[in-house]
Parts: sequence; C-alpha cells; structure tokens
Amino acid sequence: MSKTVKLGLAALALSFGLASTQAGAADLPAWGGSMKDMPMAEEAAGCYVRGDVGYSWANNPTAHYIGNYSPAGVLYEKFDSVTYDDTWLFEAGVGCARSDGFRPELAFGIRGQQHFEGHIPINTNPDDPIFTDVRSYTAMFNLYYDFGDWGGVTPYVGAGIGFAYHMMDSVHSTDPSSPNPQFGDEDLNFAWSLMAGVSASITNGVVLDVGYRYIDMGSVDSLHADVAGFWNPRLDLDDLTAHEIKVGIRVSVDEIL
Repeated sequence: MSKTVKLGLAALALSFGLASTQAGAADLPAWGGSMKDMPMAEEAAGCYVRGDVGYSWANNPTAHYIGNYSPAGVLYEKFDSVTYDDTWLFEAGVGCARSDGFRPELAFGIRGQQHFEGHIPINTNPDDPIFTDVRSYTAMFNLYYDFGDWGGVTPYVGAGIGFAYHMMDSVHSTDPSSPNPQFGDEDLNFAWSLMAGVSASITNGVVLDVGYRYIDMGSVDSLHADVAGFWNPRLDLDDLTAHEIKVGIRVSVDEIL
C-alpha cells in the first residue's frame, strides 16, 4: 500500500472518528464545564454556499524519468534537483452547518498553472533540464467541526477526501539533441486534506472564513511518445502536496432564496 493511500485512509478515519464521537463529546469536560455548555456559533445551523480564494505553497514532488528501453533493461532515473511553482487557487462549495457543530460540505477547486523543472545526472541522460507545466482540479467531501462562538470568532478543524484531476502539458528539454516536445497526460487521483481555521459572522447569514489546509493530490505522468513519434522515458511526478491558505465568504441559502 502506497504512502499516499495510507495517509489518505488516515484522513478518512479522522473524518468518521469526529462523527462517531458526536454523542459522547457532549459529556466531556472542557472550558470549565461540559461540551453542552460551550457557546454556539451564530451560524450554527443552516445550509450555505461558499467561495474562496487563496494561495498554495507547493512541496517539491518526487520526480523520476521512467521507461523500458528493452525487455531486459529499465531506466529509472531520479532527478538531482527539482522545483515546482506555488500558485493561486479558487474554490466553491455548498454545505450545511448543524446545531451539533458538525458541518459536511462538497467543494470544487481550481489551481493555477504550476511550472516543473528538474535536473538529472548529465552523464546518464543529456536531456537536462526537463520542464513542463501542470494544472490541477479537485472535488472534495469535507467534514468540519465548529467549536462554538468565542467573542464573535468560531474556530474549526476538518478533514476531506475526494479526487484530484491533473493535466500535464508537453515535456520539454533545453538540450538541442532532444528538440521534440514529449506529450503530457491527464490523471485522476485520490486526494485527501486536513484543515483548521476560524470564521466570523459579518452580518446576518454572511460569514467570513479564513483557513489553512494541507492537501495531498497524488501524482501525474507524461506519455512516452513525442510529437515526432519517437519513444521517450516517462516523466513521473509523485507526492503532489501543498500547504494552502484560503479566505472566503459563506452565504446562507436562506439569504439567497
């Protein structure tokens, strides 16, 4: 089982673990009394739509140049160094806040183009550096827990599971001996995230939300063929993870209808 899948299952377990402790949590002592005594958020119940903008600080992916030159030989080269650009993000979603503090939500995200550049040992392959661009889209089911209204501010934690869809552009090299761009590819991956943040009521039915998220979006690969029909090793980018900050607005459905 891969590291991505194991960590994803851990995030899923956290989501359902939060839900399974709902009944017992009401009797736990906290803040000088039971959870029943906690102040409830002003936006404690009701469905909403949301929109967020933010910035995604990407971790450098694990990159390899992979291929089979012959049945007896396998090329599996790890890059000496890689860079992967940070980017902006936009997300829209719909959810329902419940009076018990739990808040399930469906959200769809778009991230800007991210540039990859990698350097591999020059003595094993002259294609150096290798670069491409990747665009990523996410569809996530999120489960949050709102801790109540504390002086007009509601802290929360959450976890999400879903899918990431990656689109890799053509793969290029600056080496003049490899002038033909190699075809990129599209990949659908399991994705998971962990979140924390705070929200505050701006006016009746409108909430400002500021949050942090760690997200793992799986991997993306290129094809072997280039535009001239020649065979090439496959570029593999794995562990596409990021730390993200989002700022957004949640608007009650009742205020819209």
